[in-house]
Amino acid sequence: MVVLRTLRVAWLSIAMLIVVLAFTLSAVRLLLPGMSEYKSQIESVARNFLQRPVQIGSLDAAWHGLSPVLKLNHVVIQDQQLPNGELTIAEVQVALDVVDSLLQRRWQTAGIRFIGIGLSLETDLNNSPGVDWGLEPLTWLLQQESITLEEVNIAWADAGLFEQPVQLTGLSVKLVNEGRRHQFLLQTDLPAAIGKRLTIAADLNGQGTDYQGWQGRVYLETGGMALDAVEHVFTGAPLSASGRMDLELWAGIRDSHLEWGSGSFVIHDALFENTTADAQGIGADRLSSSFFLQSTVNGWGLGLRRFELQRDSRVVWPWSEVNLNIETGSELRIRGNASTLDLDELHSLTPLLPWVDAEALLMLDRLEPQGLLRDAEFEFNYTKGASPRFSARAKIEDLQFAANAGLPGVSGLSGWLEGNLQSGYLHLDSASAALLMPAVFPAALDLSYLAGVVHWQRYADLFRIESRQLRAESGELGLLARWQLDWPYDATSPWLDIQLAVDDFPLTQVGSHLPEKVMPTKAAAWLKQAFVAGTATNTRVLLQGRVDQMPFDHQEGRFEVGFDFEDVILDYHPDWGRLDELDGTALFA
Repeated sequence: MVVLRTLRVAWLSIAMLIVVLAFTLSAVRLLLPGMSEYKSQIESVARNFLQRPVQIGSLDAAWHGLSPVLKLNHVVIQDQQLPNGELTIAEVQVALDVVDSLLQRRWQTAGIRFIGIGLSLETDLNNSPGVDWGLEPLTWLLQQESITLEEVNIAWADAGLFEQPVQLTGLSVKLVNEGRRHQFLLQTDLPAAIGKRLTIAADLNGQGTDYQGWQGRVYLETGGMALDAVEHVFTGAPLSASGRMDLELWAGIRDSHLEWGSGSFVIHDALFENTTADAQGIGADRLSSSFFLQSTVNGWGLGLRRFELQRDSRVVWPWSEVNLNIETGSELRIRGNASTLDLDELHSLTPLLPWVDAEALLMLDRLEPQGLLRDAEFEFNYTKGASPRFSARAKIEDLQFAANAGLPGVSGLSGWLEGNLQSGYLHLDSASAALLMPAVFPAALDLSYLAGVVHWQRYADLFRIESRQLRAESGELGLLARWQLDWPYDATSPWLDIQLAVDDFPLTQVGSHLPEKVMPTKAAAWLKQAFVAGTATNTRVLLQGRVDQMPFDHQEGRFEVGFDFEDVILDYHPDWGRLDELDGTALFA
C-alpha cells in the first residue's frame, strides 16, 4: 500500500508539472505577438547594460524549439570612441530562457547572436599596449550561455603593426559558457598580403569575470602567414625574416600567463637576414619542425623535434632534435643540446649572430668548415654591457676544412671537439680521412689513420692552429707531425711551421708521396723510377714559411727533406746500370 501511494503521488506531481509547463509555454506564445510593443523598454535595458545610447530599428519575435527568440533589427550603438561615433549591427537574436525566467520572475537570456557587423578600429598598440578598449560594460556577455558573431567585417588600422590597414572579412566568433567553463572560437579570412586563414580557439575554466584567475588551453592555427608583414613591429631586432609560415599551436594558460605550448610549423621560402649594412642572410625552400615550450622557475624550456631544412629540393639539414633551457634575469643564459648540427649551415648562420665579431667570421670564411656535429652540448651567456660567452662540445663526423690560400685542406675527420670561437681543442680519431695540399701535392693523400689533438687560439692580431703531436698513416707511410699555423687577420695567406718524423719507409713507394708541385719535373720523374729497393730511415721533413710563397725559390722560407738509407738498389740512369747495397744520407732542399 505504501508503495502504491508513493507511485500515485509521483505520477500526480509529474502530471501537474507538465500541465504547468504547458500553460506557461502557451502563455508565452500568446505574449510573443505583442512583444514588438516593448521596443522602447528593450532599448532602455540595453542602454543600461552598455552604458551607451542604443537604438533598435524594429523588433520581431519567433520560436526556436521551446525557446522564444527576440530579433532586434538594425541596432545602432553610439560611442564617440568608435569611427563615425556609432556601431551598426544588422540583426541581433536573443534567445529567452523560459524556465529561468519563471524562476527569477523576469526575462533571462539563453543566448545572443549578432549578425552583420561592420567595424573600423584605429589603435596604436606598440606605443599604448595598455589601451582601454572600453569593454567593461560588455562583461555581462560572459554570463550568457551562448554568444555568436557572424558576418563580421573589420577594418583595422595600426601603424605600429601593419604598414597598410588590414581588412578582416568573414569573421565569426562563438562563446559558450557553462558555469565555470568558457569555450571560445574565432575564425576569419586574412588579406592575401598577410596570410590565408586564422583560427583561435580556447577552452578555459574560471569564476565569473575574474579573467586573471582563468586557466585552460588555447589553440591557434594559421596558414600562409607572411613573416615580413609584421617584421617592422620588432624594431631594433638584429634579424629580419620573410617567407610564409603554417603554424599550429596548443598552449596552456594559468593565471593569465603562458605555462606551456606545443605544436608544429612549416616555413616556405624562408629568408633570414641581419639588419646591418652587409645584409648577409640564409635561406631555405622549406624549414619545418614540431616544438614544445615549458615555463620553468627561471625562464623557459624549448624543444624542437624533427627539425629539418630543405634547399634546392634536397635535405641539407637532416632530422634533428634541439633542447634549450633559457634563463632570464640579470644575465641571459642559454644551455642546450642537439642531436645533429650541420656545420655548413651553421657557417652560413654565423653572420646573422650579432655577438660573432668580424675576425671570427673572417677565419670561419677562410676555413669553410663542413660536416656534422653529433650529440652537441652548448652554453651561451650574455650580460648587458659585457662581451657574450659561448662554449660547445660535440662529436664530429666527416669534418672538412677547405684548402684555401695555400692552407692544407682535410676531409673525413672524426673525433670530438670542445671550446668556443676564442679557443678550443679538436681531438682527432679518424680511420678514413684525406689531406689536400694543392700547392704541394698533385692529389689528395688518403689517410687510413689520423689521431692527435689540435688546438686553436685567437690572439689580438692573428689566429693560431697547432698540434704538438699528430699521428698519421697512409699505406706504408707512417709519420708523426708537430706543426703550427699562424694566420694574421690582415694577411691573405698563413705562415706554417711543420716538422715531420717519418717511420721506416720503403723507397719503392717514394713516388706516391712526392711534393711534385714544389719540385723540378725532372727530379720528380727520376725519383719515381730510380729506387728499385731499399729503406729510408730517420726521415725528417721541415717546412717553414708562408704557404702561398712555396717552393721558396727566392729563399722566402725553408723546405727540406732529409733521410738515411740502407740496402738501396739505385737505377741511376738507363745507360749506367745499377748501384747495389748503397747506404748513406740524403738531403733535398
